[in-house]
Amino acid sequence: MKNTIHHTITTHRSGKILVLVAISLPALMAVVGVFTNSMTGFKASLDLQHVSDAAALAAAKVIRDNEGTIAAAAQSVLADHNLTSTVACVVTRPPTTGPYASNQNYVEVTLTSSRAAMFSRFMSHGNTVNYCVRSVAGVEKETTDVALHILDKNPAQLSVLGISGLLPSLPALLGGLEVLGLGSVRVDGSVIVNTKWSGEDALGEKVGEYGNLPLLQHAVSCTPLLALTRFRADQIWVTGGVDRKENYGPCSGDDHPLIANQCPVDDPFEDLPVPTSSVDPTNINSTYRGSVTVVSLPILLPPVVLRPGIYDSINIVAGRVRFEPGIYIIRSTNLLVGAGLVIAAGQVEANGVMFYITDSASYHPSNGSPDSHDANVDPHHPGALSVLPSVVINAAVLNSSYTGLNDPSSPFHGMLIYQRRHDRRPIVILKQDLLLSDSTFEGTIYSKWGHVILSGQGQFNTAIAAGSVRLLTVTQTNISPSRKLPAARNITLVE
Repeated sequence: MKNTIHHTITTHRSGKILVLVAISLPALMAVVGVFTNSMTGFKASLDLQHVSDAAALAAAKVIRDNEGTIAAAAQSVLADHNLTSTVACVVTRPPTTGPYASNQNYVEVTLTSSRAAMFSRFMSHGNTVNYCVRSVAGVEKETTDVALHILDKNPAQLSVLGISGLLPSLPALLGGLEVLGLGSVRVDGSVIVNTKWSGEDALGEKVGEYGNLPLLQHAVSCTPLLALTRFRADQIWVTGGVDRKENYGPCSGDDHPLIANQCPVDDPFEDLPVPTSSVDPTNINSTYRGSVTVVSLPILLPPVVLRPGIYDSINIVAGRVRFEPGIYIIRSTNLLVGAGLVIAAGQVEANGVMFYITDSASYHPSNGSPDSHDANVDPHHPGALSVLPSVVINAAVLNSSYTGLNDPSSPFHGMLIYQRRHDRRPIVILKQDLLLSDSTFEGTIYSKWGHVILSGQGQFNTAIAAGSVRLLTVTQTNISPSRKLPAARNITLVE
């Protein structure tokens, strides 16, 4: 009797549980469905947001580099994730809403997608879930406008051979940017150094990579081994590090200008063509003029007038010389001094000119060959290298004046010296601002894999983009370009 009663109670309980489970199952499945859809929806939305962010950054890179179209850049990111057929993409420049609306330096990407909901039969709001994400990216300045831009990440061990009476020999290069002498250099603008050689950052920590001469070479160096010089600039953006952070300071204020261990910055003249008659027919004259040497005494005689054209060399020893405006292509060297352009003395007026220097005697002004094939490919690294300069200009002579090409319609506007990209020879500018001296040196110098030396004291109104640079200072040297180079710009995700 007792067992029968127990069995009856158990049977009734089991039946009630089954009924309760049957009644609760739809609600339970709905809860599971809501939770599962929420989690999978969150992941899907997060994944789509990552794609949107990447698309916005790709579009912003187009704005920075001015290459391609922003829509194509964004679509290429979707293609990389196999989403072009399932995700709608809208790219807007400038953004339509938010703090960056109407700012052409920023771009907005909106992605829209839908997917079937899991457990949709238990959901009351339909069988699909829609996702919409938005990203905003743009181009922002990392530095002020630039006065010096050192381009070579790993410069050659370059030693400069001297020219008797004009230039002493210089030992192997120990810095992508090297400051020598006794005194200080002050730069009006920022300095960018792509050289990756090791050194200190603003906190004194070790950064960068060892160069060809470990412990001696640094991306930026002030009088190696014995710091007798100081360097001042608005900002110093360096891929590697400096020899001692104490050697560097701001032009004004207390903030340390050094920003070390950074990414290299692209060549500002990466797309600049070599000079040809088709590129700039106004300023290029294809007349062959041979080698010219000027020794004119006394200086009271009328000036010797030189005209744009193709020269093997130009050597000014003394006298008055006037360069007519235009482009001078110099494609060989003077046999006595070994350089292509030498201005040792004499009163020179070279306003509105550009000197194009090449080591190719076969350079052809109609098509720019062989220089036009250099492009931006890094030439073979020569290791240790001892060479004569390609250019030596003594700009210290009273009443001398040098200014870059003055033609806003020309791609070479503002350029004073442009050296073939694969030509590593040094360009040397000497200037000594003494009492009553009013000489002018103004314009841009570009030598992608070459070496530029500014020597003396006083003011250089020039911007430089070169593989490496030496500054030889006596007391005080100021570099204050009349036309600066573009600031370092970075792409940033802001929304």
